Amino acid sequence: MLKTSVGMTHGRGITDNTLTKWVHALPRCVPVCDALEKFTSVKTGTSEQHKDLRSSTQAKYNRDHGVFQKWLQIHQPFAGFQPDRLVSIATGVVADASVNCNDAVNISLAAAFKMDRKHFTEVTLQRSDKVKTMSDKQNSITVRGKATVVNPDMFFNRINCILKSSSDPKELMSYELAPHDGVMRRSNKSALGILLKSFVPAQPEMPEKCHYVLDGGHLLQSVVWPQQSNYRDVCHGYVSYTLKHFGALTTVVFDGYNTSSTKAAALYRQGKRKAFNLLHKKKEYGLLQTFNSIGSTHQQVQNAGESFLLKLHGASSKCASLDKFRYLAYKKAISRTSLGSTFQLSTLPPTSAAAKQHSFRTYLAVQEWMGNHMEPTEWG
Repeated sequence: MLKTSVGMTHGRGITDNTLTKWVHALPRCVPVCDALEKFTSVKTGTSEQHKDLRSSTQAKYNRDHGVFQKWLQIHQPFAGFQPDRLVSIATGVVADASVNCNDAVNISLAAAFKMDRKHFTEVTLQRSDKVKTMSDKQNSITVRGKATVVNPDMFFNRINCILKSSSDPKELMSYELAPHDGVMRRSNKSALGILLKSFVPAQPEMPEKCHYVLDGGHLLQSVVWPQQSNYRDVCHGYVSYTLKHFGALTTVVFDGYNTSSTKAAALYRQGKRKAFNLLHKKKEYGLLQTFNSIGSTHQQVQNAGESFLLKLHGASSKCASLDKFRYLAYKKAISRTSLGSTFQLSTLPPTSAAAKQHSFRTYLAVQEWMGNHMEPTEWG
């Protein structure tokens, strides 16, 4: 396997055996590709057809980089830590000496050197040749020279056992407490489309002036590539198929993701259908007006976002904050959990602070879609 579309993991996925073959084939394939380029006098390269390669986009990225750099100079995330230790910006966790992801280039070059001038069957890679990240060590700490696994949920339960006041758990719930968001369930990508179709009356025929938006993946499945075809023939086949079945007023969108997109995950594990029904059936349109209005203040956006998430999780009207609802949800979940099972803190609703930042980013994205430029540094 020398080349695949949308990364190696697209489609059926990739096994350890396939990954090993691909990695071991790289040192052999690169010289072959170089020799073919020299023989045919053809050089591979990239053009500025992608928007990220344009000078205007690069200038914007440089300005954003400057803003981020100035912010880091004022808010130093590594203040108080040893200069030779790796620290996670998101969690503040300090890595131990076994984490070597900062030296990934040298480690990969050393592994490639071991495979140089060797037969495929003679190449062996050790665990020491693997780059170790902080995620490999996030659930374990070294105590007296021995790695010990730490269960954050059990640690939280032990904290509850030594609390001195009944009001302490309420204060604890204002923090996320979970090291990660947990495993989000996969949602049906067509669920929202099917839901929207159920509210639209069926039409006997398409309107005269209709603009189609076509998924590029549909063309890949519908158009058969001619044998002995080149790039021009393939493009011509796509264009001919689109003009024949949809007409000239058609926009074809080719889009893909190398990794799992956050759009595929449910909104705070509640689902797109539930969020849509909350707005449509319960007529909660006032919350949307806050995000559509260009003059909304930070406090209005924060209140609208928190109110929506409270209603999405089924909180009562008496519950005014997510932090308070997290405490009530925790007590309710614990009462239903048996002694032999474990409770995951990541299943709780988000904190008020997390919802605030999420609401700010949502408001910024909505305003950008509407053509209103907002300052990103002022909205999360």
